[in-house]
Amino acid sequence: MVQEPLSERRAWELLTRDFRWRLPADLGIYPFSDVEPETPERYQVFEIIVAAVFAQLRPEYDWYVTPNRPDGGIDFVGRQTFLSNETLGITAAITVGGQCKKRSHVGDLVHEVAGSLTRMSASLNPTFFVVAFSARLTRKRVKEAREMLEREYRRHCHILDRDQIEGLLREYPTVVSRIVRQALSSEEADEVLEYLRPVDAVLRTISCSIEAPDQVLAGVPFRVSITIRSVSAAAAGVRFRWQGGKSDSSVSAVRLLGPVGANEPNGIDLASGTSSDDPMTARHVLELVTYAVGELDLGEVCVGLSAKANRVEEEVWPVGVVRAAPSITPRFFARPFAGGMQRLDEAADQAKALAVAAVGVVGSGGSGKSRLCEEFALEARRHGAHVISAHQTKTLNDPHRLLAEIFIGLVDRSGQLEPVERVLTAIASYDQQLADRSDAAIRSIFGLNDIEGEITEQNILSCLVLLLVANARRGLLILHLQDMHWCGSEVLLFFEHLVWQLQQMASERQGWAQDGRSGLLFLFEGRVHEHQRRQPEGWMTEPFETFLQRLDSPRISCAPFSSDDRLAFVQRLFENRHNADRVLRAELLELQAELIEAVERMAGGNPFHMLEQLQTFKERGVLGQNPNTGLLYMIQPAWRTIAVPPSIFEAIEYRWLYLRDRAPEMALLVWAAALLEDRLPSGLFDVLRKRLAPHASVEDVNSTEILWTGSGQGSDISFRHENYFRAIQQFAIDATDRSRVVDAYCDWFASLSQPSPGDQFRWALAVLQQENPDYGRAKSLLNAALAEARLTGDLRMARRIAGGAVDLAWSLDGRDPFPLDTFLEYCDQDLDLIRNLLDIDRYEASARLGSLREHI
Repeated sequence: MVQEPLSERRAWELLTRDFRWRLPADLGIYPFSDVEPETPERYQVFEIIVAAVFAQLRPEYDWYVTPNRPDGGIDFVGRQTFLSNETLGITAAITVGGQCKKRSHVGDLVHEVAGSLTRMSASLNPTFFVVAFSARLTRKRVKEAREMLEREYRRHCHILDRDQIEGLLREYPTVVSRIVRQALSSEEADEVLEYLRPVDAVLRTISCSIEAPDQVLAGVPFRVSITIRSVSAAAAGVRFRWQGGKSDSSVSAVRLLGPVGANEPNGIDLASGTSSDDPMTARHVLELVTYAVGELDLGEVCVGLSAKANRVEEEVWPVGVVRAAPSITPRFFARPFAGGMQRLDEAADQAKALAVAAVGVVGSGGSGKSRLCEEFALEARRHGAHVISAHQTKTLNDPHRLLAEIFIGLVDRSGQLEPVERVLTAIASYDQQLADRSDAAIRSIFGLNDIEGEITEQNILSCLVLLLVANARRGLLILHLQDMHWCGSEVLLFFEHLVWQLQQMASERQGWAQDGRSGLLFLFEGRVHEHQRRQPEGWMTEPFETFLQRLDSPRISCAPFSSDDRLAFVQRLFENRHNADRVLRAELLELQAELIEAVERMAGGNPFHMLEQLQTFKERGVLGQNPNTGLLYMIQPAWRTIAVPPSIFEAIEYRWLYLRDRAPEMALLVWAAALLEDRLPSGLFDVLRKRLAPHASVEDVNSTEILWTGSGQGSDISFRHENYFRAIQQFAIDATDRSRVVDAYCDWFASLSQPSPGDQFRWALAVLQQENPDYGRAKSLLNAALAEARLTGDLRMARRIAGGAVDLAWSLDGRDPFPLDTFLEYCDQDLDLIRNLLDIDRYEASARLGSLREHI
């Protein structure tokens, strides 16, 4: 053990001394008591200084300190109520719970603080903990203790040791001097202040955690989340910098898109990315893109303090290595979307001015709606905006997937908790009462019904408003909601209520709307005016069109490319004679130009169709893709002998049939993935892959460029575009292969220990996909799912299951009309079914049946 210097020991003996003081109002901290003390209270110098410094770090909070008496584990408290809305039943606050531990040496860190944190959790329900030790601690001990405490208490826990506290005190000498001179004699105060005299900047203890994906798609921007913990995170002079990885190519393999300036020699100010809730945690998101394929080095993150003579002391952390899968995803072609980008910029300005704005982005499938929104969101993120993207499922089986994805996007993704637990923990950290009464409702959104409780739209709406406001306080928040033409009327009505409620709050200057700097922008993206008014699976565009009309918001339409634009779009995908790292042979330039013109003529201005045609040529060996730049080039000239399908459906079918000829197991796996929904849980997909394509690797699946296995972090498996899912669902396979697929689905559902009503409903749908379905089994599953959905009060799922049961019964009857007497008799036997279908109570259901009989 290193002997501490005498001056240090003496200073800390004085800092941990008690003194009496009546806290002055201008200090920014107050006694933590319901009653104003009549006489000066006894305080510890250490606790008063730490509380006063935090009051400087976050002056917008109310700060309190506890006198030296039994305090329930609480030494100092910071609190800011940021939303109070009686209509929604929300009283949300950020609460900092602080403990100061007077110790020279510390044994077991967890043992030292666990009791205090338990009592604090019960009495205060803090958003996060701060524990300040007067002893010196090693980084390893702090890290291990912090991780254990955060797992147990489901809150961030900051543990500060002597080095960090001293660094923090040196940054606020004025407030420290005031307290020390009040508490100690003149000579003692001089000793402490001399010891704490500011010194040249040295790198304080900083911890950094980096979350990077294992796999990405070439050409598609991806994110690396970086969380930096430091007592100086909110102070000036702390810098953050990214430097790219090594590349053997003359073209940079990985390129930084944002934040702006993060790759400059001096980096960017770390405080600019600091969470408004937590003054000791700074979060940054690196936005990166690569057009190369294979394993790529993502470079390093450098964090440090600026020193004299422009010298920077830094600590460096490697970001890691990522595997980039091939993809024909072109660089953004701005010309056709210039008007749309301008209108989105105007909508963002409106959101900042009025606090809430919404815009509809519409167009046909593959017209570039998503790409327009993504490029706008990317540019907004580069300049500090926060963006949440969510997709609606491409079937009606999971109507609330969009809501679930929004909830997940609004909460911290770190830690090992399941998504629903992360959401509930985040809500509880702001408003415990709202979390308690909304528990069952939030779980129902995620398809979980393992707890009894009331499930109402109001509870879900209140929770979503709370998390939106909590995030919007940090600046512009953009919600990009995709594929909303798949939303049912109920979900669309929910979003209508949500926007209306937020607009009401903004007009009253509540929550995030108080400072006039933040904004909330909704991008509602979907299709309108499709040629087929009703698809076989029951999907219509009319509800989404009506929703946009009722919102009365601006609408941006993505039209097909003009002749000039579509030719330029395809040309940008190819190498030419002037490209660096060119692979294309000069003698093929003219033939390549002919192919480009043929693709442009056939696709009719739809960018997705153009890309599908190029995929066909790529798979047939006519085109290659430069592994460093991602640009296409002609390999061999015999392209005229290959049929180019004239429609998107036929192009996808052509590619799938070719895949079936080359790799029948992989083609069957792709077809199996589309059996029920456009996304599959990773566990289900693993079963399908082992049963149907045991020799296929994850890289093989990604190389189809139809399916995407995710980032390698337990993500769902999804189709790369809605058109793939919708087309492949219509392809025919033989009865034996169909049976193998359905058996794999059913076996996976049967392996679930507690299948939810939604799981049982999907199980029944899988059974019905057999060549000769077991209708008895399907009915049994539907009945069990309906009973459990009713039991847990999830009326939305009950209505969906009941509708499926009625549809099954009708299909078994050849879709003949019910005899009226039989229908009424059936209704009498099951009023609950009618109640669930119509969303009315039993009394009203009975009254309606009585009126119907009288009318007849």
